[in-house]
Amino acid sequence: MRIYTKNELSHWASVDIYKLDIKRAKEFMSDLILALPNDSLISFEGDLNKIQKPSFALDIEKSQNLRRNIISPRMDFWIFRLNEVTKNYLLNDFVNKVGIRYKVVHISAECDSKLIFNSNDNLDPEGVFISCGKFISPEFLNRLEKTGFINNIEKIKTTP
Repeated sequence: MRIYTKNELSHWASVDIYKLDIKRAKEFMSDLILALPNDSLISFEGDLNKIQKPSFALDIEKSQNLRRNIISPRMDFWIFRLNEVTKNYLLNDFVNKVGIRYKVVHISAECDSKLIFNSNDNLDPEGVFISCGKFISPEFLNRLEKTGFINNIEKIKTTP
């Protein structure tokens, strides 16, 4: 698993951090994609060959915070810049066809060059973190908990 540097996680010092237990992966990812503002970046790493890589997936191997986590065996790694077209694709094709819980090993999202969401090991409850602040609100998490998409929202760090 990739280790982030202190500088890469400096944004997390200014926001509340929550650890999540995701129960309904497709529904959670759909709501997260809708909640993230346009121009955010989201990456997926795993066995994505069930679906053809779209031409609008970014042709880059990394961004400031989104990078491959698995060196071997090499897996597919796709990054999308969120906008109306990519959100539509992710919501209507990707999330429904690729197998979010079992085929996607790592998912990360950044906004304004700040890591907002990070999920490791097929959404393992010990490896799913989200920052609440400017882009994602605690109310968003509470709503998803009430719908049953997530369980056990654990606040692991509070802003000073």
